[in-house]
Amino acid sequence: MTDFEKLANDCQKYFKSNGMDEEYSIRAGKLLACCIAYRLSPQVTSIFRSAAQQKELIAAYKAGAKNVYTPLPVGKSLHGNTTWWGSPASLAFDMVVNNTAYSSYFAKLYGITWGGPRDPVHYGARGGQL
Repeated sequence: MTDFEKLANDCQKYFKSNGMDEEYSIRAGKLLACCIAYRLSPQVTSIFRSAAQQKELIAAYKAGAKNVYTPLPVGKSLHGNTTWWGSPASLAFDMVVNNTAYSSYFAKLYGITWGGPRDPVHYGARGGQL
């Protein structure tokens, strides 16, 4: 196993342990590993969000919080995705990097959609599908 594969595996475990869908966590782990390897100074700020956490984010946005991008309504965000039995299975995460041109390129390689200029910290499954 290469150093990159070890790093990607560790990143995948991090995502999975924080409520991400298992299959999606593999892709997200590789993206995070690329961002680390290319010194993009990644900081993951959100993975799974409960309905209560999503409501808090919406309230913060409405109150004018400067570092909150337009959150989707409860039940519409990929951050709140769950399995059919209710366990967390997020299909999105938020990550701050120092170069979104590189991170968005790497995201595309792993089938992950970048939120673009309107939501530059968001990375999610394309169309909500794996």
